[in-house]
Amino acid sequence: MNSDDAQSPNGMGAAPPIETVRELIYRYCRALDRLDAALLRACFHDDARIEMGPIYTGPARGFIQVAMDFMGQMAATRHLVG
Repeated sequence: MNSDDAQSPNGMGAAPPIETVRELIYRYCRALDRLDAALLRACFHDDARIEMGPIYTGPARGFIQVAMDFMGQMAATRHLVG
C-alpha cells in the first residue's frame, strides 16, 4: 500500500500534506481580505457545501457572493493566521 491508497478514518482518502492545507487557508483569507471572488471560488471544489449556521448554509458557489457582499461592507479587513 502506498500513500495514495491510504484511507482516513472517515473514508475520504488520505489527508493532504499540512503545507497544502496551510496554503489553502492563506488563499481563503487573502481572497476575503482582497474581495477576490475568483480566488475565493478556487478554494472550493465544485460540489462543496458550506455550513456557517445563520450566516450561510448551501453550495459554495452561493457563499462566494454572500462573502463578497458581507466583507465589502467593511472599510478594511485582515485575517491573522497563526
